Amino acid sequence: MVDSIQENIKLNLSETPFSMRGSRHMIYEDTDGLYYTQTPLAPVFSFTGSRPKGLLKIAVRSGGVELPYTYNATAFYVELVTDKGYVRFTIDESANALRIEGNVPELTFSGEFGFGEMSAITKYGVEMHLSARLVFSNRAGKFEFDDTWQLALWNNVDPVLHITPEYGKFDVVLFDVPYDAAPPEVTLTFDECVNTNAEAFERFAGMVKTIPPAWKPLADILTYSIWIGYQNAAGGEVLFNSRYTDTTAVSLNHYAASLAFNCPFCASALIDAALGSIKPGGLVPSAPGGRSEASVPLYGFAVLRLLNDNILGKLPKTRISELYTRLSDAAEWWIKNRYDGKGLFYYAYRRESGFSNPSIFAVGTPAITPDLQTYLILLTSLLIKLSELSGNNVSAEKWNKLNELQLSALISELWNGGAFVCKDYYSGAVKISESLFSFIPLLLGDRLPKDITDKLASALDDDASFVSDNGLRSESKASEYYLPGVQGCGAVDLTLNALIIWGLKDSDKHELARKYALSVLSFAKANGVKLSYAPADEVNTPPEVADRYSPAGSAVLIAIAAKALDLRKE
Repeated sequence: MVDSIQENIKLNLSETPFSMRGSRHMIYEDTDGLYYTQTPLAPVFSFTGSRPKGLLKIAVRSGGVELPYTYNATAFYVELVTDKGYVRFTIDESANALRIEGNVPELTFSGEFGFGEMSAITKYGVEMHLSARLVFSNRAGKFEFDDTWQLALWNNVDPVLHITPEYGKFDVVLFDVPYDAAPPEVTLTFDECVNTNAEAFERFAGMVKTIPPAWKPLADILTYSIWIGYQNAAGGEVLFNSRYTDTTAVSLNHYAASLAFNCPFCASALIDAALGSIKPGGLVPSAPGGRSEASVPLYGFAVLRLLNDNILGKLPKTRISELYTRLSDAAEWWIKNRYDGKGLFYYAYRRESGFSNPSIFAVGTPAITPDLQTYLILLTSLLIKLSELSGNNVSAEKWNKLNELQLSALISELWNGGAFVCKDYYSGAVKISESLFSFIPLLLGDRLPKDITDKLASALDDDASFVSDNGLRSESKASEYYLPGVQGCGAVDLTLNALIIWGLKDSDKHELARKYALSVLSFAKANGVKLSYAPADEVNTPPEVADRYSPAGSAVLIAIAAKALDLRKE
């Protein structure tokens, strides 16, 4: 079975690392060859891990001379080929291990140790205590470990593990184990691990939404990037912004990424992971440590969309009921803490928008903004639907009254006849924001009068303001606040682009939605996927090695394509 699907994905390890879902093991290519490293776990949302780059250099030698090699990397294994033999790597999920086998004259792993890091030979094999406890266990072949202790420095020299074949082959297991545990038993053969990984990936790929066949090569690598981007954390599996440089799990991106799936369990798991940190009283925090900033309430939009697309409707009623409880608690938190009592809601802190300093806050804080008002209209719309599904007419009536008040306030208080404005909560001062956030009400679709959606679409499609060849700027180019390299202040942000594209589709602006979707897809095809990048006419920073495809960004891009592109036309 592996032979039938492995050709679909050929990895360039300088762009995309080899790994698998839930595994910390990773092999990538730097300018001087291949490296083994690990990705740290993300214990909470908005936690950024410090990933040591290049823990161990991988080299093939003969007679003390490093041999050149070529490699073949698929989603399931990596194979190095020299004129003196081969080395293969795969991941053994059952043992949380990297499996290594081959017949080259010598395979070496060498590292650069810092203060406090150490290595030793133990009863389990060769141990290296770096960012984690790595244990090399020898099943076949020979080890020679160069690890001289420096008493004066109370440290090791940089160690080198030499692996040589015995009876023509070596078979090594590299475990990632806790410091107080023995390595688990290995029960699978190398080829069984490869086949297990292939089956797991194939199952996962079947749960991701289909995008037009013309984009299949890109879709394959996007799907693989999502798969390896999952890591276990306190609230469940989270999806990293990057597998290599930005091991952050951001709730805003999770809600958008959930729309990449046809599978109700995959979609709801991402939302659950983000809502898993909900506090008593309904606060969904945007940062660790119990800080007062709330997560942007995009969860209402995501769940409503998944329900309307008949995806979450396949979940058991108990799960739907659990979602209602969580989301109604979250809505009550906004009502208690961020509500003016007349239909309008406000951000108390800039971070609550999901971005650090967009120009919607030029009016000051607390700020009443069209994006927040839209998210909360969609949240109460969702709660109406969930109440009706559960037969709770009293709750449905409650949420319906608030929803009507919210929508009326959005139009009467924040629409000035030509644009949505932002308002200072205390003074009532009004300012027109030249920000993409002011176009978020497009998500309301036909809930808005057609003349409003027409004016928004017309103002949006302006090359001198928002449109660039690689997506919509988050701030108008003509704005005094325009900063093209800053997320939410001018840079092209995939999640914001997705929201606008979905809003245009819901407002019957299909060609505009398609135009903007094609711009971000074409850029990704040529340059890789980052969650945020400079517009095409500004300087773009190239991705670091093995960091070309963001897992969270890949999911958002698939969700964009699945919504905005017509399979019949592509």
